[in-house]
Amino acid sequence: MQKATPPKNTRAFFDPVNLRHAVFQTATDAFKKKLDAIETQDFKLQARNLKVDPFEHISTTHKKKAVLEKKDLTVPLKGTIDLVHKASGKVLESKHTTIAHLPYITNHNTAIYNGSEYESVNQQRLLPGIYSRIRQDGIPEAHINPEARTGQSARILFLPDQQVFILMIKNSQIKLYGILKDLGISDGAMKTAWGEKIFNANRMTYTGSEIDKLYSLLVR
Repeated sequence: MQKATPPKNTRAFFDPVNLRHAVFQTATDAFKKKLDAIETQDFKLQARNLKVDPFEHISTTHKKKAVLEKKDLTVPLKGTIDLVHKASGKVLESKHTTIAHLPYITNHNTAIYNGSEYESVNQQRLLPGIYSRIRQDGIPEAHINPEARTGQSARILFLPDQQVFILMIKNSQIKLYGILKDLGISDGAMKTAWGEKIFNANRMTYTGSEIDKLYSLLVR
């Protein structure tokens, strides 16, 4: 079976360096967007030169100290905030300051909060949402994680050798095409989303019993 090519910007589950930089970049972008949106009728804020304070000095000693003293292991996000007069565009006041303290992802792929070390991938409770990855065997997978006590978690897999989508609930597999079709998704919509070749491969798997199988798994 030919391995699928991972999408751009994906990373392995254990990749502390890239995860660390992703956390910093995401936080930097988010803070800049929020700060730039603050304004009144006459004035607005402008955030610039947002940077994470150099973190190369973070060592095992810092990590040990945070654990023993029950502290967080973080690095400061600093930047310059300008107060801008909207009509003239003139900067009336500027201040270089610490905007936030960001969690530092250690080389063990963990974060330290209040002296406790938490795995950054395996959270105590994964937030609700859909999480996608490329498995080690090259199969793309989407994990559907619902709100606690509101539904059944599931996984959607794409089998590259068969060009078929599979819904996995517990240990059962159901062809996804049949479920979508019986839920009212048109062939045209699926063909547009998947492309003609993949659509045809999935349509050939239809038996008409998929929705009944799904029902039996979800309803006791």
